[in-house]
Amino acid sequence: MLQDDLVNHQGQPIALVIAETLEQANHAATLVRVGYAAEPATTDISRVEPVQPTQQKTDQGEKRPPATRRGDPEGALAAAEAKVDQPYVHPRENHNPIEMHATIAAWDGDRLTLWDKTQWVHNTADEIAAVFGIPAENIRVISPFVGGAFGSGLRTWPHVTLAALGARVARRPVKLMLSRREMYYAVGYRPHTVQRVALGASRDGRLTAVLHQGHQEDLHL
Repeated sequence: MLQDDLVNHQGQPIALVIAETLEQANHAATLVRVGYAAEPATTDISRVEPVQPTQQKTDQGEKRPPATRRGDPEGALAAAEAKVDQPYVHPRENHNPIEMHATIAAWDGDRLTLWDKTQWVHNTADEIAAVFGIPAENIRVISPFVGGAFGSGLRTWPHVTLAALGARVARRPVKLMLSRREMYYAVGYRPHTVQRVALGASRDGRLTAVLHQGHQEDLHL
């Protein structure tokens, strides 16, 4: 967060205001003025260019090219006696539990304590340790009550990093709580996907071709 001047999506954090009270912080945030240099944007998922798969590591650490094709499914589908070929679209879905996400960050030297709404405390420690370049053992994550999350608590979202950054700069504990509006773009979502499912079969019901192709919008978080 805040490491460059590139804005990828609406709602991306571009600044953090720290104040003694919520009212002061809200007012100070209204005084921030930001100018943007417009660049071409892609807002239609059907126009997104597919991304080629990259090499992946195995559980032993060895890199290998991913398997991207088996046989000739398009040819088998074209020759099939019976076939179904349909697109399926899943719209974007937002996780939005009653209680909003919030984080309190407090540094003690090079050790950090985070009170965070998370479903995975060890992942939060690992992620923030990577951001600040410190051992994960130096970070304690406390989450006594998770509440509703529906998957939104499985990732370490930008506000956690911002709270830790703010606390380091202020040299005091900092609390950061998302607003209801910010919950729609600050803690991820189930992305918009378009999937093609095609089945080819012989007249006796034996499958001869199976295709499942899908693409989705990038979360950019």
